[in-house]
Amino acid sequence: MPLNGIIAVLNSLVTTGFANTVTTIGGSVTNVNVI
Repeated sequence: MPLNGIIAVLNSLVTTGFANTVTTIGGSVTNVNVI
């Protein structure tokens, strides 16, 4: 597998993980605000 392909996969995983983390934190903050 080319190095560029590996980097692309890692970048997508990191981006997805970061988006999920932000969404989770955002949901937690929203829940606290609602309460």
